[in-house]
Amino acid sequence: MNGIQIDISKCVGCNSCIKACPAKDANVASFNEAEQKMVITIDDDKCIKCGACIDACTHDARSYTDDTEAFFRALAAGEQIQLIVAPAIQNTFGTNWRQVVAWLRQKGVKGVYDVSFGADICTWAHLRYLEKHPDAKLISQPCAAIVNYALKQRPKLIDSLSPVHSPMLCTAVYIKKYLGLSGKIAALSPCIAKTDEFQQTGLVNYNVTLKHLREYIAAHNIRLSDIRVSDTDPVFDGEPGFGGTLYPEPAGLRENLLAHVPGLSVINSEGVDKVYPELMQYMEADKSDLPQVFDVLNCEFGCNDGPGTGEDFRPFRVKKHMQQKAMKTIRRPKIKLRAGKDLRFKKFDRTLRLDDFTRSYDRSIYSKYYPSEKEIEAAYQHLRKTTPEKRRINCHSCGFASCMDMAYAIARGINVPENCRMYVMDTIEDERTRVSGVNHQVLTMTEDLLQLFRSLTQSIENVRGEANAINDIGIENSENIKRVSEDLVELRTLNQSIVSVVEDINHATENYEKM
Repeated sequence: MNGIQIDISKCVGCNSCIKACPAKDANVASFNEAEQKMVITIDDDKCIKCGACIDACTHDARSYTDDTEAFFRALAAGEQIQLIVAPAIQNTFGTNWRQVVAWLRQKGVKGVYDVSFGADICTWAHLRYLEKHPDAKLISQPCAAIVNYALKQRPKLIDSLSPVHSPMLCTAVYIKKYLGLSGKIAALSPCIAKTDEFQQTGLVNYNVTLKHLREYIAAHNIRLSDIRVSDTDPVFDGEPGFGGTLYPEPAGLRENLLAHVPGLSVINSEGVDKVYPELMQYMEADKSDLPQVFDVLNCEFGCNDGPGTGEDFRPFRVKKHMQQKAMKTIRRPKIKLRAGKDLRFKKFDRTLRLDDFTRSYDRSIYSKYYPSEKEIEAAYQHLRKTTPEKRRINCHSCGFASCMDMAYAIARGINVPENCRMYVMDTIEDERTRVSGVNHQVLTMTEDLLQLFRSLTQSIENVRGEANAINDIGIENSENIKRVSEDLVELRTLNQSIVSVVEDINHATENYEKM
C-alpha cells in the first residue's frame, strides 16, 4: 500500500515524528529486535499522509511510496492513460516544466490536462452550492490531507466538509464525462495524501508525485534541456486554467471566491502547526462565529510546498511567480469578475451539472478506539503517574501534547512507557536508590571485612611472635644439642680409653693368674 514508510535501520527513537504528526496515533512505538525504542510501524488507517513526519525526521528514516513506477510500467505496456497536471509542476521543474510534459507525451501519454481548469470548475461549483445552501458553513476540501484528517481522526468535521470535488477530481470528472475520454487517468501531484483521495473516489488511477517523477528522470539520465519545445505551442490539451492557477498558493480558493463575491465570508488557514489546532477549535465554535467557507491547506505555503514536490522551498521565488500569475488572471484591474457575469462561469452554467462535481464521504473509514477509564488508569499507573501533578507535567518529550494523550497511547498499545521522560527519570531515580542501598551494604560488608582483617592481622602477629620465640628456643636447643654432641664425642673417646685400659687390666690379670 502506498503511503509513509519507515526505515527501521535509521530510526533513533527521538520522537520528532510523533511530535510533528497531527494524527499521533498513526505512529506505533515499541522495541526492535535489539531492544531499542523506536516507532516501528505506521497505522495506515490512522495516517493522514500529511508528510509532516518526513520533514521532521532529521535521520532520513521516513519516506513515502506512490504510483510512479506503476505508471511508467503501464505506459510501457501500452495502456491508454490521460494525464492531469497540477500547477505546482512549474515551481518544481522551473523553466523545464514544458519539457517534462513533452517528454511524457513521448513516453505514451495520450492527453495532458491542466488541473487549473478543474480548479475553475471547483470555484464555480462552490459558488453554485452556496447559492443553493446560503446557510451552509463549509470547510474546503481541495487538500486531501485535511479530508483524511476528518475521515480518520475527527468525524465531527465531516458534516462541514465541502461536498465539491477537489480541482484534480473536477478535472478527472470533466475529461471523462464531458470530453468522453476513455482509459485510465494519472495525476502529477505535489501531494502524498492524494493517493487516498483517488482510492476513495475511484476517479484517478495513478498518483505520480512531482518529487518521484524528478527522481525517475534523473535515474534514467533524461536531459530535459535537450527536449525542444516552443513557448508559443500549447502545453495542454483542452482549456487552460484561469483563476484556478492561484490554487497552489495559500488562500487560493479564497482569492477566487472573493473575486466573484467580494462580500463572501471566507477565512483561510495553512500549515500543520496552525490548521489542525484551528480545526479542533472549529468543532467547538458557535456556528454563528464560523465563516461561510473555511479555506484550509495542510502545507504552510500551499501546494507549491507539498511533501510530494521534493523541492527545497524557496518562498520568495515562488511568491513572486504566483504574484505574476495572479496579475495575469483575477487580479488584473481591467478584468471585472462577479458571480454570474464571468463568461467562463456562464459557459459552466450552460454545460455542467453541479451534482457531477460533488461527492459524499465514507464515514466507516473512522475506526478510532477509545480505551475505558480503567484502561487509562492502568496506563497512568504503568507510567508511574500516580498523582494529579504528575499527570499534568505535559513536557511533550514523548511527542504527544499531554500526559493524557500519552496514557491513551499506552492504553491502546501503540506506545511504550520508556518514551515518557518522567517515567525514565523516575526509573533512573529508583535504580539510583537501589544502587545506593547496594553500595551501603557493600560498605558495611567492607567495614566488617576490614575489622576481620585487623583481627586476623593481630593473630598473625601473635603467631609470628610465638614463632620467633620458638625459633629462639630452637636456636638455644640447637647449641645445647651441639654441646651434647661434643660431650658424646668426648664420652666416646673416654670410653675408648676405658676399653683400652680394661684390655690392659684383663691382660695383666691373665698374666697374674699365670704367675
